[in-house]
Amino acid sequence: SVLLSPFDPGPPAGAGRTGLCRSDPLSIVLCPSSFIHHLSSLRITLAPHLPTPNRQALKFLIRPALYLLAFATAYYITYLDALTGDYAEGYSTEVPQEMMLLAVIVLHVLTGRRYPFARQLNYLGAGFWLACLIREHNNQLSDLFFHSAWVVGVVPVLIATAIYGWRRRADILADYQALRNTFGFGVLTVGFVTLHLFSRLYGANDLWRATMGDDYLRVVARTSEEGIELLAYTIILIGTVELVRTIERVSRGQPDPGLAATERALARKREVKK
Repeated sequence: SVLLSPFDPGPPAGAGRTGLCRSDPLSIVLCPSSFIHHLSSLRITLAPHLPTPNRQALKFLIRPALYLLAFATAYYITYLDALTGDYAEGYSTEVPQEMMLLAVIVLHVLTGRRYPFARQLNYLGAGFWLACLIREHNNQLSDLFFHSAWVVGVVPVLIATAIYGWRRRADILADYQALRNTFGFGVLTVGFVTLHLFSRLYGANDLWRATMGDDYLRVVARTSEEGIELLAYTIILIGTVELVRTIERVSRGQPDPGLAATERALARKREVKK
Protein backbone atom coordinates (compact mmCIF):
# COMPACT_ATOMS: atom_id res chain seq x y z
CA SER A 1 0.00 0.00 0.00
CA VAL A 2 1.07 3.62 -0.55
CA LEU A 3 2.28 5.42 2.57
CA LEU A 4 0.94 8.91 3.00
CA SER A 5 3.34 11.65 4.10
CA PRO A 6 2.21 14.33 6.52
CA PHE A 7 3.86 16.83 4.18
CA ASP A 8 1.98 15.65 1.09
CA PRO A 9 1.19 18.85 -0.86
CA GLY A 10 -2.23 17.49 -1.77
CA PRO A 11 -4.18 18.49 -4.88
CA PRO A 12 -3.09 21.54 -6.87
CA ALA A 13 -4.76 24.90 -6.51
CA GLY A 14 -8.28 24.89 -7.87
CA ALA A 15 -8.58 21.10 -7.59
CA GLY A 16 -11.00 21.20 -4.72
CA ARG A 17 -8.77 21.66 -1.68
CA THR A 18 -10.95 22.98 1.11
CA GLY A 19 -8.58 23.02 4.09
CA LEU A 20 -7.67 26.16 5.98
CA CYS A 21 -3.92 25.63 5.57
CA ARG A 22 -1.75 24.09 2.90
CA SER A 23 0.23 20.94 3.67
CA ASP A 24 3.74 22.24 2.99
CA PRO A 25 6.06 22.29 6.05
CA LEU A 26 5.98 26.09 6.49
CA SER A 27 2.18 26.25 6.50
CA ILE A 28 2.00 23.38 8.97
CA VAL A 29 4.24 25.27 11.39
CA LEU A 30 2.29 28.52 11.00
CA CYS A 31 -1.17 26.95 11.35
CA PRO A 32 -1.85 25.03 14.59
CA SER A 33 -4.93 23.32 13.17
CA SER A 34 -2.99 21.97 10.19
CA PHE A 35 -0.04 21.12 12.45
CA ILE A 36 -2.15 18.92 14.76
CA HIS A 37 -3.96 17.32 11.84
CA HIS A 38 -0.76 16.33 10.08
CA LEU A 39 1.01 15.33 13.27
CA SER A 40 -1.86 12.97 13.97
CA SER A 41 -1.45 11.54 10.45
CA LEU A 42 2.12 10.53 11.28
CA ARG A 43 0.67 7.25 12.49
CA ILE A 44 0.32 6.25 8.81
CA THR A 45 4.02 6.77 8.13
CA LEU A 46 5.51 5.79 11.47
CA ALA A 47 3.55 2.61 12.09
CA PRO A 48 2.23 1.14 8.81
CA HIS A 49 2.94 -2.39 10.06
CA LEU A 50 0.67 -2.07 13.11
CA PRO A 51 -2.85 -3.50 13.06
CA THR A 52 -5.59 -0.98 12.47
CA PRO A 53 -6.76 -0.87 16.13
CA ASN A 54 -3.20 -0.12 17.24
CA ARG A 55 -2.86 2.67 14.69
CA GLN A 56 -6.15 4.13 15.91
CA ALA A 57 -4.91 3.96 19.49
CA LEU A 58 -1.70 5.74 18.46
CA LYS A 59 -3.71 8.49 16.78
CA PHE A 60 -5.86 8.81 19.90
CA LEU A 61 -2.79 9.32 22.10
CA ILE A 62 -0.99 11.93 19.98
CA ARG A 63 -3.32 14.84 20.66
CA PRO A 64 -3.53 14.35 24.46
CA ALA A 65 0.27 14.04 24.50
CA LEU A 66 0.55 17.41 22.73
CA TYR A 67 -1.81 19.02 25.21
CA LEU A 68 0.06 17.54 28.18
CA LEU A 69 3.25 18.97 26.70
CA ALA A 70 1.57 22.39 26.39
CA PHE A 71 0.50 22.35 30.05
CA ALA A 72 3.93 21.21 31.20
CA THR A 73 5.51 24.01 29.17
CA ALA A 74 3.23 26.55 30.87
CA TYR A 75 4.37 25.26 34.27
CA TYR A 76 8.07 25.41 33.46
CA ILE A 77 7.75 28.94 32.04
CA THR A 78 6.17 30.00 35.35
CA TYR A 79 8.87 28.17 37.27
CA LEU A 80 11.54 29.94 35.24
CA ASP A 81 10.15 33.31 36.28
CA ALA A 82 9.93 32.20 39.91
CA LEU A 83 13.63 31.30 39.83
CA THR A 84 14.53 34.90 38.98
CA GLY A 85 13.36 35.98 42.43
CA ASP A 86 11.77 39.10 40.96
CA TYR A 87 8.50 37.94 39.49
CA ALA A 88 6.65 40.64 37.59
CA GLU A 89 4.84 41.23 34.32
CA GLY A 90 7.26 41.57 31.45
CA TYR A 91 9.18 38.41 32.29
CA SER A 92 8.95 35.01 30.65
CA THR A 93 5.20 34.54 31.13
CA GLU A 94 4.18 37.72 29.30
CA VAL A 95 5.69 36.85 25.93
CA PRO A 96 4.05 33.38 25.65
CA GLN A 97 0.71 34.87 26.70
CA GLU A 98 0.91 37.50 23.99
CA MET A 99 2.05 34.97 21.39
CA MET A 100 -0.84 32.66 22.20
CA LEU A 101 -3.32 35.54 22.04
CA LEU A 102 -1.91 36.56 18.66
CA ALA A 103 -2.23 32.98 17.41
CA VAL A 104 -5.86 32.86 18.57
CA ILE A 105 -6.65 36.12 16.75
CA VAL A 106 -4.98 34.94 13.55
CA LEU A 107 -6.83 31.63 13.66
CA HIS A 108 -10.20 33.38 14.05
CA VAL A 109 -9.50 35.82 11.22
CA LEU A 110 -8.17 33.19 8.80
CA THR A 111 -11.04 30.82 9.57
CA GLY A 112 -13.59 33.60 9.11
CA ARG A 113 -12.06 34.59 5.78
CA ARG A 114 -11.89 31.00 4.56
CA TYR A 115 -15.27 29.59 5.61
CA PRO A 116 -18.73 31.21 5.50
CA PHE A 117 -19.84 28.91 8.33
CA ALA A 118 -19.37 30.66 11.71
CA ARG A 119 -17.70 33.62 9.99
CA GLN A 120 -19.46 36.22 12.15
CA LEU A 121 -18.67 34.36 15.36
CA ASN A 122 -15.01 34.13 14.35
CA TYR A 123 -14.79 37.85 13.64
CA LEU A 124 -16.48 38.63 16.95
CA GLY A 125 -13.96 36.44 18.75
CA ALA A 126 -11.06 38.08 16.92
CA GLY A 127 -12.22 41.53 18.01
CA PHE A 128 -12.59 40.49 21.63
CA TRP A 129 -9.19 38.79 21.83
CA LEU A 130 -7.58 41.79 20.11
CA ALA A 131 -8.84 43.94 22.99
CA CYS A 132 -7.34 41.41 25.42
CA LEU A 133 -4.02 41.55 23.57
CA ILE A 134 -3.91 45.34 23.87
CA ARG A 135 -4.75 45.04 27.57
CA GLU A 136 -1.85 42.62 28.06
CA HIS A 137 0.50 45.43 26.99
CA ASN A 138 -0.68 47.76 29.75
CA ASN A 139 2.76 48.11 31.34
CA GLN A 140 4.52 48.76 28.05
CA LEU A 141 1.90 51.33 26.99
CA SER A 142 2.12 53.06 30.36
CA ASP A 143 5.89 53.33 30.01
CA LEU A 144 5.62 54.70 26.47
CA PHE A 145 2.71 57.10 26.97
CA PHE A 146 0.86 57.52 30.28
CA HIS A 147 -0.78 55.47 33.01
CA SER A 148 -3.74 53.37 31.75
CA ALA A 149 -2.92 54.24 28.15
CA TRP A 150 -4.22 50.78 27.20
CA VAL A 151 -7.77 52.08 27.66
CA VAL A 152 -7.33 54.33 24.61
CA GLY A 153 -6.67 51.24 22.49
CA VAL A 154 -9.10 48.82 24.09
CA VAL A 155 -12.24 50.98 24.18
CA PRO A 156 -12.46 51.64 20.39
CA VAL A 157 -11.85 47.96 19.64
CA LEU A 158 -14.55 46.87 22.09
CA ILE A 159 -17.01 49.45 20.75
CA ALA A 160 -16.40 48.37 17.15
CA THR A 161 -16.71 44.70 18.16
CA ALA A 162 -19.94 45.37 20.06
CA ILE A 163 -21.45 47.25 17.09
CA TYR A 164 -20.48 44.42 14.75
CA GLY A 165 -21.94 41.86 17.16
CA TRP A 166 -25.22 43.75 17.45
CA ARG A 167 -25.61 44.19 13.70
CA ARG A 168 -24.81 40.51 13.08
CA ARG A 169 -26.54 39.17 16.19
CA ALA A 170 -28.85 36.81 14.29
CA ASP A 171 -25.96 35.16 12.45
CA ILE A 172 -23.82 35.04 15.60
CA LEU A 173 -26.63 33.43 17.57
CA ALA A 174 -27.09 30.84 14.83
CA ASP A 175 -23.34 30.12 14.86
CA TYR A 176 -23.43 29.77 18.64
CA GLN A 177 -26.34 27.35 18.48
CA ALA A 178 -24.44 25.24 15.95
CA LEU A 179 -21.17 25.12 17.90
CA ARG A 180 -22.10 25.37 21.57
CA ASN A 181 -22.05 21.60 22.15
CA THR A 182 -18.74 20.97 20.41
CA PHE A 183 -15.57 20.00 22.27
CA GLY A 184 -13.64 23.06 21.09
CA PHE A 185 -16.31 25.52 22.22
CA GLY A 186 -16.45 23.87 25.64
CA VAL A 187 -12.67 24.06 26.09
CA LEU A 188 -12.66 27.68 24.90
CA THR A 189 -15.36 28.55 27.44
CA VAL A 190 -13.36 26.94 30.26
CA GLY A 191 -10.29 28.96 29.26
CA PHE A 192 -12.32 32.18 29.11
CA VAL A 193 -13.79 31.70 32.59
CA THR A 194 -10.40 30.67 34.01
CA LEU A 195 -8.75 33.79 32.58
CA HIS A 196 -11.33 36.44 33.38
CA LEU A 197 -12.74 35.10 36.64
CA PHE A 198 -10.72 32.45 38.43
CA SER A 199 -7.26 33.95 37.84
CA ARG A 200 -8.43 37.33 39.14
CA LEU A 201 -9.95 35.81 42.28
CA TYR A 202 -7.01 33.47 42.85
CA GLY A 203 -4.52 36.32 42.62
CA ALA A 204 -6.45 38.65 44.92
CA ASN A 205 -4.43 40.05 47.81
CA ASP A 206 -7.16 39.21 50.35
CA LEU A 207 -6.82 35.48 49.67
CA TRP A 208 -3.07 35.46 50.12
CA ARG A 209 -3.12 37.77 53.14
CA ALA A 210 -5.59 35.43 54.79
CA THR A 211 -3.38 32.46 53.88
CA MET A 212 0.01 33.87 54.94
CA GLY A 213 -0.98 36.42 57.57
CA ASP A 214 2.01 38.44 58.74
CA ASP A 215 4.24 36.50 56.35
CA TYR A 216 2.38 37.85 53.32
CA LEU A 217 4.51 38.19 50.19
CA ARG A 218 3.10 39.89 47.11
CA VAL A 219 5.41 37.86 44.90
CA VAL A 220 3.51 34.68 45.84
CA ALA A 221 0.19 36.18 44.76
CA ARG A 222 1.78 37.48 41.54
CA THR A 223 3.30 34.10 40.73
CA SER A 224 -0.03 32.37 41.27
CA GLU A 225 -2.02 34.86 39.21
CA GLU A 226 0.38 34.96 36.28
CA GLY A 227 0.76 31.17 36.30
CA ILE A 228 -3.02 30.70 36.18
CA GLU A 229 -3.27 33.28 33.39
CA LEU A 230 -0.68 31.40 31.34
CA LEU A 231 -2.60 28.16 31.91
CA ALA A 232 -5.83 29.89 30.83
CA TYR A 233 -4.26 31.18 27.61
CA THR A 234 -2.99 27.67 26.89
CA ILE A 235 -6.53 26.30 27.31
CA ILE A 236 -7.94 29.10 25.12
CA LEU A 237 -5.47 28.31 22.33
CA ILE A 238 -6.31 24.60 22.52
CA GLY A 239 -10.04 25.37 22.43
CA THR A 240 -9.58 27.67 19.44
CA VAL A 241 -7.62 25.04 17.52
CA GLU A 242 -10.29 22.43 18.24
CA LEU A 243 -13.04 24.86 17.21
CA VAL A 244 -11.25 25.58 13.93
CA ARG A 245 -10.98 21.84 13.27
CA THR A 246 -14.72 21.50 13.84
CA ILE A 247 -15.51 24.39 11.48
CA GLU A 248 -13.25 22.82 8.85
CA ARG A 249 -15.03 19.47 9.13
CA VAL A 250 -18.50 21.00 9.01
CA SER A 251 -17.55 23.15 6.01
CA ARG A 252 -16.38 20.00 4.21
CA GLY A 253 -19.67 18.27 4.96
CA GLN A 254 -18.10 15.93 7.52
CA PRO A 255 -19.84 15.34 10.87
CA ASP A 256 -18.14 16.50 14.03
CA PRO A 257 -16.93 13.34 15.86
CA GLY A 258 -18.08 14.59 19.25
CA LEU A 259 -21.55 15.58 18.08
CA ALA A 260 -21.88 12.37 16.05
CA ALA A 261 -20.98 10.28 19.11
CA THR A 262 -23.55 12.17 21.17
CA GLU A 263 -26.22 11.56 18.55
CA ARG A 264 -25.41 7.84 18.49
CA ALA A 265 -25.57 7.63 22.28
CA LEU A 266 -28.93 9.40 22.33
CA ALA A 267 -30.22 7.12 19.58
CA ARG A 268 -29.18 4.03 21.56
CA LYS A 269 -30.86 5.46 24.65
CA ARG A 270 -34.09 6.00 22.73
CA GLU A 271 -33.91 2.45 21.42
CA VAL A 272 -33.51 1.08 24.97
CA LYS A 273 -36.56 3.05 26.16
CA LYS A 274 -38.61 1.56 23.36
